[in-house]
Amino acid sequence: MNKLYFKILVLVLLINSSLILCIYAQETVATAGADISGTDGTISFTVGQIANKTIIGSNGYISEGVHQPIEISTISKLTKEDKSDYEINVYPNPTNEFVFVKINNKKSEQLNYQLFDINNKLIESNNVSDIETKISLIERKASTYFLKISNQANEIQTFKIIKN
Repeated sequence: MNKLYFKILVLVLLINSSLILCIYAQETVATAGADISGTDGTISFTVGQIANKTIIGSNGYISEGVHQPIEISTISKLTKEDKSDYEINVYPNPTNEFVFVKINNKKSEQLNYQLFDINNKLIESNNVSDIETKISLIERKASTYFLKISNQANEIQTFKIIKN
């Protein structure tokens, strides 16, 4: 009777532990993290799991992982008075393949972009074709790049892009 009881107990423990592992399979062990609030907004971060794979489809994109790394770095901008004329977003950053430049241009003027490498060498220049412009970084090596958005007269904004 003791052998049968022992075998059943071991079987129940094995089944129970495998169910627990399945339930917690998609969680991450975070080493640190916080929620920070300020006058410009709120950010939540976790140090632990990150993902660098972005899947792009015809209707948008999705990034894998629990929390995504993001760095929004504005190098330069127009004066505060002119700032309200443009709303520019560059995403995803960091990226593996593409970045999207989304511009709400209240002046309806032609804008262009220039992509520079870390040594400030111009590697691509083109017009911003739409409200959302897709810039390919597939052929580029993993590095830091600078994306300068400008109109005919002035540099509007420069972003630091990280290519993984």
